[in-house]
Amino acid sequence: MFHSRVYREQRTSGDGLAMPALEVDASIEAFRGGDVQKAIETARKVCEAYPDHVDGWMMLGVYLKEAKRWQEAEACLMQSMRLEPSNPSVHNNLGNLLKLLGRLDEAENRYRRACRLAPEELDYQLNLGRHLMIQGKEDEGLGLLQEASRQHNQRWECKHALGIAYLQFFALEKAEACFRQVLELNPANAEAYANLGSSLVCQNRHHEAKQVLEQAIGINPFLPQPYWNLSIIFLREGNYENGWGFHEWRRKLPGYLERVDPLKEWNGRDLKDRTLLLRAEQGLGDTLQFIRYLPLAKKRVGKLILECQAELVDLLADFSGVDEIVERDGQCIVYDEALPLLSLPWVLGLKNEFREEAVPYLGCYNKKNIAGKFRVGLAWSGSKQHAQDSLRSCQLGELEELRAIEDIEWVCLQKDGAQELESMNWPMEVSSLDNFQITRSVLENLDLLITVDTSVAHLAGAIGMPVWNLIQYSPDWRWGMNADKTCWYPGMRLFRQKVFRDWSQTIHEVASSLKNEIQQRVRE
Repeated sequence: MFHSRVYREQRTSGDGLAMPALEVDASIEAFRGGDVQKAIETARKVCEAYPDHVDGWMMLGVYLKEAKRWQEAEACLMQSMRLEPSNPSVHNNLGNLLKLLGRLDEAENRYRRACRLAPEELDYQLNLGRHLMIQGKEDEGLGLLQEASRQHNQRWECKHALGIAYLQFFALEKAEACFRQVLELNPANAEAYANLGSSLVCQNRHHEAKQVLEQAIGINPFLPQPYWNLSIIFLREGNYENGWGFHEWRRKLPGYLERVDPLKEWNGRDLKDRTLLLRAEQGLGDTLQFIRYLPLAKKRVGKLILECQAELVDLLADFSGVDEIVERDGQCIVYDEALPLLSLPWVLGLKNEFREEAVPYLGCYNKKNIAGKFRVGLAWSGSKQHAQDSLRSCQLGELEELRAIEDIEWVCLQKDGAQELESMNWPMEVSSLDNFQITRSVLENLDLLITVDTSVAHLAGAIGMPVWNLIQYSPDWRWGMNADKTCWYPGMRLFRQKVFRDWSQTIHEVASSLKNEIQQRVRE
């Protein structure tokens, strides 16, 4: 964890006093036993009694990071670095914290510093390699991890880090092989079972995935990743009774920013004279999908406030059942209890209740254009920040078969897509999609939207218009596994990718269906 000195050695502080070995051991044991608060209290006593104790400040910083007390954690680690700037473990732990905070360039600098100070330390090399992968410096990062694996062929840590890198690349067979090698070297490694499960889920091998994920839980029942992956399987398979419960483990995943005070968390009870705050989380599409449950929550509370992404505030301003819409992180909010938005189905005790009867719930689609060509909107990529954007998005050039279809007036629903259109010389109406209200207005003038799985698909579905959604081979949980329809949006048709990372068959199917739509329109 710390990669520092051996704590059981008594050390001498600047004033000649012996260092508190027993207190340090007690702090470490408390942390390993899961009692983070006790670990923090013990480490803090060490720092108060011995303010020059480098390892004490570092331990306290690490424990505070685990408690998600980010600012305090950084202050402690910085103090440790000030006391001993050449301590590689301090730089490594600072890198871990800064990575969690999204300060990736700073984290990279700390990891590189740790490697320079201790080039023989394998863990520092692995951390730098993993981090470079996250930053998009795949060639350097993967090269570091592959080299570490070659040099330390019997170290399971190398195989594990390389497997995670392959998983990030979605080189799924290579990732699977690495995790299986880890388990040969370290059969009781819960994280390896969990990551093996992830690779199998991405390959749609649910039966095998369930087995290894259950093994991970058997070894470490507190590890959130296997529960999260099981939630994906259950929800994909339509088992919402189990799926919503396991879905709550997302809040324990590393990197999840918990924004609900546990002491104020709503459990679904009646709050007739009190205020409930629902906090949006994850992507814009998630918010657009899950606001359908707000009227059900409103029945149990006196006042309902939705805190959502800035891009959606104006669109949702008049949404029925909400008393107030506020921008996320935009102001201080007075409330009694709170809940993450995607926890509503679980807290409300819902099972297979999609509220399809509520669709449309963001305005009613009433196509304004009557005469003229068949107007089709097109969106081909989502946010680059999405973990699986390389899988769900496609290149405009892959849609060339659609371009050849006659009697279509194409409309661009791809934000900032004008340059790509120009490079392909694809004539298409382009609007300034500055906000979701404008986007909704554009949708209302279309006969059909064809899109990859991104927020505009949810917006189109929520207004009840015809939308064809292109679904990646390993689908997001909400689209299930096989059907071409979804209970979430009655007007949506799903076109599924038949081969991993290959859209050709899917686009051909879309093109054939589009030709049939036009022929049907001519006959009418």
